[in-house]
Amino acid sequence: MKTYIISILVADEPGVLLKLCGLFVRRGFNINTIAVGSTEKKGLSRIMITLNSDGKKITQLKKQLIKVIDVVGVSDLTENTIVEELCLIKLGINGEKERDEIINNVNLFKAKIIDINKTNIIIQITDRPNKIKNFIDVLSDYEIVKITRTGTVAIKDIGTNNN
Repeated sequence: MKTYIISILVADEPGVLLKLCGLFVRRGFNINTIAVGSTEKKGLSRIMITLNSDGKKITQLKKQLIKVIDVVGVSDLTENTIVEELCLIKLGINGEKERDEIINNVNLFKAKIIDINKTNIIIQITDRPNKIKNFIDVLSDYEIVKITRTGTVAIKDIGTNNN
């Protein structure tokens, strides 16, 4: 099994996401992450989905997706791609020494402190999913109050022309 990143360009209409999720369920796929947003073209949205599968099933899935009336295009962004995810982490702080340790880790991972007081700190990190996992692992020695992550977003690198 391999993790695939599928980009689906769709008409920005009510119910499109529901139709696509239904297709994934009927085909037995489990979606790992999903991110949806507007695009450079008015009236179109891009849905980024990551899932684990084999190559044959992904090829079939792409063919089935393109048949959905609201789908304008489908791209596999698994290779030659810039991949990012956003994560917000709220930590409890127990003293000045712990706060300083956390701040050092934030700087080491090139994350950003977006809010802090005497008892809590909120950190933002934007990076590849595996780097975010590593950052969370480092922070696991502290009191993690809450973690919120976006779905994966991706774009083909500069040397590649499609999506």
